[in-house]
Amino acid sequence: MTTIDGHCDPRFSQVREVFERHFAAGQEIGAAFAVFLDGEPVVDLWGGLADRRTGRPWERDTPVLAYSCTKAVAATALLLLAERGLVDVRAPVSAYWPEFAANGKAGVTVEHVLSHRAGLPAIEEQVPVEEFEDLPAIAARLAGQAPIWEPGAEHGYHAVSYGFLVGEIVRRVTGATAGEVVAAEIAGPRGLQMWLGAPPEVAERAARLSAGRRPDHAAAGAGDEAPAG
Repeated sequence: MTTIDGHCDPRFSQVREVFERHFAAGQEIGAAFAVFLDGEPVVDLWGGLADRRTGRPWERDTPVLAYSCTKAVAATALLLLAERGLVDVRAPVSAYWPEFAANGKAGVTVEHVLSHRAGLPAIEEQVPVEEFEDLPAIAARLAGQAPIWEPGAEHGYHAVSYGFLVGEIVRRVTGATAGEVVAAEIAGPRGLQMWLGAPPEVAERAARLSAGRRPDHAAAGAGDEAPAG
């Protein structure tokens, strides 16, 4: 049986019960869950494995890849520059990144990028995996693309491209990557263990994504209803 560590306010005991049942049902291999109420931690639970290949346990401070939650962090870095008067969100992206104006994108504004309305929801070409670590190279690919809809006229989730677009604007304005700005201006001053591009010593401690068994929602306490989405 998986050992669950941490604490749970008695008012939220059902949260711990469901968390434990997910492990018992095989839906979780390793996980952490926390809830803050009025600024106070009322649930802080973790358990299982961070890497089932090696048996490395999930610890209280195990880093986790946050996927698209990082979009909000990158956007915050850019908006911080806007707050300081270094970026005008209504200005064309090309005011800061001249090459971006190519192929009909001269009218794309910073606001369009921030709100997923730039018309560049994906990278058109197949990109070698290793190139995704070369931020300027990916930015150059996006700068050369034509928008797939009239910028500002439609909305489409920029799943893969968002971070590269926002990050390149930040880099053109400051000379630093979005990750460096986040570290210096947001995470560092607040003592947050949060990175956009974790250093090797952090990445090697991160939890590895693993697939559990197909969910049995009844066994996990969801009754006859499956979670939405």
